[in-house]
Amino acid sequence: MQCAIGNFFRSEKLLFIVLCASLLFSCRTTKEITKNFSREEIISSVQENAPSISTMRAKGTMTVENEEESFNLSFELEYKNDDSLLLRLYGPFGISAGILQLTRDSFQLFNAIDNRLIIASLHDKAFETLLHFSADFSTIQKIFFDENLNEVTSKNIELSNENDEIFLASRMNNGTEKFWFNTEEQTIERYQKLNPSNEPMFEKKLKRFSSINEKRFPYWIRSSFPKENRMITISYSDVELNVFVLCSFTIPKSAEIIRR
Repeated sequence: MQCAIGNFFRSEKLLFIVLCASLLFSCRTTKEITKNFSREEIISSVQENAPSISTMRAKGTMTVENEEESFNLSFELEYKNDDSLLLRLYGPFGISAGILQLTRDSFQLFNAIDNRLIIASLHDKAFETLLHFSADFSTIQKIFFDENLNEVTSKNIELSNENDEIFLASRMNNGTEKFWFNTEEQTIERYQKLNPSNEPMFEKKLKRFSSINEKRFPYWIRSSFPKENRMITISYSDVELNVFVLCSFTIPKSAEIIRR
């Protein structure tokens, strides 16, 4: 009996040692892989895994949060040729709340509840009032899309490894951009834009990557605007890339039209 008990504890001890050794080896291997990435390899890997998007049709939910309030909306999105975006917004029970159409120069906002259409320049104060923060077309793109490093080259970027996190830093006269690399997904999982004073202006986290046409696309994107204390979270339920989209809508004849 004592021999059996002794063998049992020896077996348990051996199993414990094997498990510990496996964990240590696993951790060591991960760190070595992370350290071996070069700038060129990361940029190439991200560009290879990021989808090339000419058009997009998607559905999902949008959560907007700030110090005063938090609300959720369902949406349908259409995107076309890097210069046009259409967003249909729905409130509770699928009730139509409105439609927002953007180009690089202008926007149209149709308020379905008041049956009113506002047409104005994207640089007009009305657009900033609508969003409660200053944004151009590129910023709106960042809220809905991933980071693919298409405009970044190894010539103006530095590779850093901090707290076992690997990131690229691109420093320019108007500030710094940082891209955190997910070694498992081979994609960018976090992005940060800093002003020349090194203060965060825009931050983004990306999760729930899924394969679309053998490329990786994030179905969860959270954008933060620290200065305005505002967060916008996009959670996609369905995404189609490079499909036919109209990116337009029909204005009701009875709608009040306001041009600014």
